[in-house]
Amino acid sequence: WPSSAFGQIFTIVISLRGIYLMMQTFIGVIDAVSLGWGGGGQYERSTRNRHAVVAGNPSRQVLVDFIDELYHPDHAHEAEDLNLVILLNPGLTSTLISMRKYLQRVENRR
Repeated sequence: WPSSAFGQIFTIVISLRGIYLMMQTFIGVIDAVSLGWGGGGQYERSTRNRHAVVAGNPSRQVLVDFIDELYHPDHAHEAEDLNLVILLNPGLTSTLISMRKYLQRVENRR
């Protein structure tokens, strides 16, 4: 330990700063892990099927409209071997949850 009062206070401040940085790092790791678990799974590419990728910040309504148009009966022949991959930016958890609910409805399965 430092013998002067200034040295002791400086050591305490540096120690507290180190603890704060460790906690911030720990919180960042926990956030990264939870984001990894929050996804909708993984996509395994098939040589028999084509795929389309949607990425970015689409709203739920934009995704619903796009899916309805992409898999509309008028386009059934073109879309019969088409898989849709949706990559959402982190923080769009509400969009992900509402899209899961939308896709789980029987009338939305094709």
